[in-house]
Amino acid sequence: MERIKSEISRVTRPQPKLDVLGLLDAVGHSFNYHIGSEESNAQFLELIGQSLEDIKSPTVLYGQRTESMFAYMAASLGKTKLIKQEDNGTIFYSDPCIKIPDYRVVLHDDSQFLVEVKNDHNSMAKGYSVPADYMAHLMQYSQLFNTPLYLAIYWSAYGLWMMVAPEDFTLEGKKYHISLNTMVKRNRMSMLGDVQIATTPPLVIRFYTDKSKDRTIQQNGVVGFTIGAVELSCNHQTIKDDNEKKVAFSLMLFGGWSETTRAVFDSPDSQELDYIEFSYSPEVHDERSAIPPLVGAVSTIISRQYNMLTTENGEIQRLTPNVSPGFLGFILPESYKSNDLPLWILHIQPNFE
Repeated sequence: MERIKSEISRVTRPQPKLDVLGLLDAVGHSFNYHIGSEESNAQFLELIGQSLEDIKSPTVLYGQRTESMFAYMAASLGKTKLIKQEDNGTIFYSDPCIKIPDYRVVLHDDSQFLVEVKNDHNSMAKGYSVPADYMAHLMQYSQLFNTPLYLAIYWSAYGLWMMVAPEDFTLEGKKYHISLNTMVKRNRMSMLGDVQIATTPPLVIRFYTDKSKDRTIQQNGVVGFTIGAVELSCNHQTIKDDNEKKVAFSLMLFGGWSETTRAVFDSPDSQELDYIEFSYSPEVHDERSAIPPLVGAVSTIISRQYNMLTTENGEIQRLTPNVSPGFLGFILPESYKSNDLPLWILHIQPNFE
């Protein structure tokens, strides 16, 4: 099985100094800065320093990182050929209340749509609400360009993405609201290439010790050893293909199954370690079911990997990882088939009834 990587790469401006000049001009209108003035330059640098302190707010950081995460996640899923930050740059319009969505997405079939990204850490059971005027201003922009609009909501407590349209919401007073049931039914993440992955548990990775090196457990219960071999398996079947190993490891590390660990020695009476095993299984598994248990959505696996690459000790260290979108997650070909790592790839379509 050949791992397919996303062809999308991040396109950066060839002259970063133009971004700085644009920022100076943008804030200069409010503070009456003069380009080339030493006094204005000093005030500008002071404003930048103060802004860096202000953005340490968790609300600002998590919101901005989620917005950036969407672009990487959508690019990694494999159905997009262009993702452009829509709300960046100067815009001139007769109605100052217009709201510009975060992204413009173009798929491989040349269809395109606008996306407003939202982050919510609350319970999904309550659904999601948007102020009525906020939604109206977003829709006004999409209607100007005759381009569909979607809201991509990241439920950070669950690592789940839902992408829904304004017409899926119901106006309740001064807010548009969408229930959990409607969100699940109308979720359009499949447009981006998102799929649910299921397989037969357990997924297991074993780290075998190098038998030529010391691997004896000490009196304090600590054992130092050198890894001699690594083995991955699915439902007790050893995975031999290198790319399938990468997929299995991603499912273990970023999927939704529970982890158990055990140390195995050469024999019940031996003090020499044979291997360390990490096993992953769902908390509930009905073996009579025709479909094995779900490990998770690929969008979730990508987002959890994104979180790992942008945080240190639980704190956000960067908004975007220093990797290309194709590095995150995995894309499975439609012809995927394996005896060692059998996968059920579920393409879940929205229900509009």
